[in-house]
Amino acid sequence: MNPTQSQPNFKILDLPPELLENVFDQLASSPDSLLAARFACRAFRDHSLVAFGTQFFTCLVAILHPISLIILLEIASHPNLSRFAMKIVISGERIGGIIEVSDEADEGMLKDL
Repeated sequence: MNPTQSQPNFKILDLPPELLENVFDQLASSPDSLLAARFACRAFRDHSLVAFGTQFFTCLVAILHPISLIILLEIASHPNLSRFAMKIVISGERIGGIIEVSDEADEGMLKDL
């Protein structure tokens, strides 16, 4: 090929969806890379759903705190991410830090939880 002739640019989104999912499966070994790719564009976010869900939502851990339980309920009711939750652990102890309740938190709803 003559160096002056140009080849058409390769676009990763031109790959079949199955191959794109395999690319994101490989990125799942580096969670930071997977998260960065998901922020690149909506198509990447959509194609990386399985890798993202299996990496981050297979086992959910919640503590007995209203904010933690709200997050658990949001994930459990999410139309796409909920299907990846295979195990839920409720702990009576705080893991890794303290969760502060903001002044805007709805006291009634938190008591219902």
